[in-house]
Amino acid sequence: MRTIKSLSSIASALFLGTLLFTSCGDPWGIDNQDVVESQVLDRGLGDKVTQKQLPNSDTELTYESWIKVKTKTVPKTRAGSDDGTVFTVLLKDVFQNTDTTLVIDNYYFDLGDYTTDVSYRTQGTRRDGYTTVTDSVMVYTVSYKDFSFEYEIEYEVAVYDDGISRETLPYHKIQNLRDNGVTIEKLESVHDQSLTVFARRQLNHSISVELDGETYTMKGKVILQTPFDSAIEPYVKKSELLSTSYFTVGEYVHSELRVKQWWSDGQVKTETIDTQLYASFDDFLRSITFDKVLPDNLEITSSYLGDVYELMQGVTLQKYVSSFIESRMFFVSYSFIDFGMKLERSIPRYYDGYTYREFATPEFKNFRFSEQTLEKGQSGVKDGRHWTNYWLTRYVKADFDKVVYESPINISLVLYDE
Repeated sequence: MRTIKSLSSIASALFLGTLLFTSCGDPWGIDNQDVVESQVLDRGLGDKVTQKQLPNSDTELTYESWIKVKTKTVPKTRAGSDDGTVFTVLLKDVFQNTDTTLVIDNYYFDLGDYTTDVSYRTQGTRRDGYTTVTDSVMVYTVSYKDFSFEYEIEYEVAVYDDGISRETLPYHKIQNLRDNGVTIEKLESVHDQSLTVFARRQLNHSISVELDGETYTMKGKVILQTPFDSAIEPYVKKSELLSTSYFTVGEYVHSELRVKQWWSDGQVKTETIDTQLYASFDDFLRSITFDKVLPDNLEITSSYLGDVYELMQGVTLQKYVSSFIESRMFFVSYSFIDFGMKLERSIPRYYDGYTYREFATPEFKNFRFSEQTLEKGQSGVKDGRHWTNYWLTRYVKADFDKVVYESPINISLVLYDE
């Protein structure tokens, strides 16, 4: 397309050109020319993309972009050509890896899932004649609940603007951005000058993009550190779980964990850690009122063990060992009442900053009921009505390894005759 300025603009340009010629150096430079006609003839990219590895393992790509424009200027250039002039710029992309260390307040490294976001910003511009090159950055952000990190992908876009024609030069677009996921690696614990011990994890992540048909991968290495202990005394730097098991001694169930430990003072130990397990099974007591007749069916119709509904942190049993209390319900149904009986058990956990493992713990199983009894109790008169009390009693038993837990079910059935 050809665009022509008005005659008044040309006259002004001629006058301005005369002033410039008498007051400046080169009257033929671009800054001393006024484009009065402009036509873009062609545009394109160079045949080659040059790849360079930077010292920090980032990847730098460079390639040429060009535009061919036929212009008419005042004053007329000495080297003007009817075939047009080719303006060439060198564009650069940089694919940056990320390598950082972050201190977080997350004792167990319970990171959860992450979300991602893409944003853009500009870093600056440079001008070469009629061409302005903008340095831009695509930012890929990975966010967890406690921290985030970024990849920066630098790219350049050139715009030709002679005052009449304004065109964006061709450039290789960044396409098909893909998140390759994450792996987490345990690292040895360390301490700083303040003698604070930090438990550590290395988060390995990567993303891939395509440019000009080629795939490029950016790697993220994020060291996560969380305050864990004090180095006033020796601490475990690294450990390896060897075995875990449980067993019954008399009326109690024990759990045992064997672990190999590498300590900060150079010692290597194999420790056997034993802890007694806690368990309980609540009784059930309820009073129910009936008019004139008791239910025909006084037998249990169904029962089942419910899911865990609560997990509370308990006490620290010894260094690197703490106990959690798990609660769930054992549900029982009669034809006239549904109820739940609370079961609890302790779940010890070993955590030295490197190895995190629950002790082996048995489940409650083999639930069974004793024979049921129905006994007549007291009677009396209330508000002019005669009543009789019956006690429905039975026991429910469950095995916790080789220990049998027993709990009574007591239901008071109060029958009003009138």
